[in-house]
Amino acid sequence: MPWINGRFYANPIFGRALERAREAESGRVWTEERPEPELQLSSQTKTQNPAPSPTSRHPQGDQADHQKAIEKKASAGYGETRGLLPQKSADAKKHSPYDRTTWDKDSFDELQEARRNIMDVSDRNPRVRRTRPGEKANAIEESVWNDNKNAAANSGGELPGNHFFIRQAGVGPQRPPKKAGFGQTGDPVRSYGPFINVGGGDAPTGKHTYIDIYDH
Repeated sequence: MPWINGRFYANPIFGRALERAREAESGRVWTEERPEPELQLSSQTKTQNPAPSPTSRHPQGDQADHQKAIEKKASAGYGETRGLLPQKSADAKKHSPYDRTTWDKDSFDELQEARRNIMDVSDRNPRVRRTRPGEKANAIEESVWNDNKNAAANSGGELPGNHFFIRQAGVGPQRPPKKAGFGQTGDPVRSYGPFINVGGGDAPTGKHTYIDIYDH
């Protein structure tokens, strides 16, 4: 049944004629294009309550959550490797180990990948040492923290292993202790190094530090 000018009519021709007469009597101009009440209400509701755009849905909250996730991963890498430095380039052996301009680029890149691997392991195994620089951190500590945040930003969970062990070649234990519950049989699935260990962890200090990754 047609709906004409706010009323139902069984005969549309009769309905249009009647509505024209009513509009003429009231001094208004007849039109069949006038929106019906239901459509007007729907349009007003949409205007008053527009749907939120995808870009307006808590962008600041999402960014803050992303930053927290990066810093959580970075705390694992920093807690386990803050005493490790890359090897120095061949022509800079006498310089300070903290002088970044003398670091071997390939060794630095390998250390960053080792950190990412430890961070990926930390997603699967919570038994990691997490920490971050304190309020009185020095420039060296802050720079190492930034290295770990950069590594964390590129940590996607694709690197292997469920455990890791840091050792000094030829000094101290070369495998995890039995009480660790891993690394007693078979070889590591991946090894990184050598790096320079200036201290701060369980492995002895030295210039031949390795990070071994184990599945079990």
